[in-house]
Amino acid sequence: MSSCNIRLRQGDWIKEGQNVVGQVVKYKVTKNKLYKRNRAGEVDFYFDDNSAGVEKLNYDVLKDTVIVALGMNVIVRAGAWFSYKDKFKLQGVNSVVEKLRDDEALLKEIQQEVMKIVKKTHEGKE
Repeated sequence: MSSCNIRLRQGDWIKEGQNVVGQVVKYKVTKNKLYKRNRAGEVDFYFDDNSAGVEKLNYDVLKDTVIVALGMNVIVRAGAWFSYKDKFKLQGVNSVVEKLRDDEALLKEIQQEVMKIVKKTHEGKE
């Protein structure tokens, strides 16, 4: 018996020039006794040296943080434009990821705001 089934599929290759440095891994939760099922998503997994600064055999946690912040409306999306308060307004997810990669204080601020929402949501369920 399992309480959670997750199906993984291969996504696009992540290339830098002619070199393949990673792959997008797509997942879908098909059975879950603990939470909603039929949730899907994807993560960037790197298996070689890359310009994104992600260690070998790891996934891009920073990009995942941006996606979670988007889902919680901490970072606001309007078409192809992404903004956070009056701190930035950038076009494209990759621009946001690069901005946060360069500005660690801003990254910490966004992470703290996401954690406040998670805590508030969790406290309401107790």
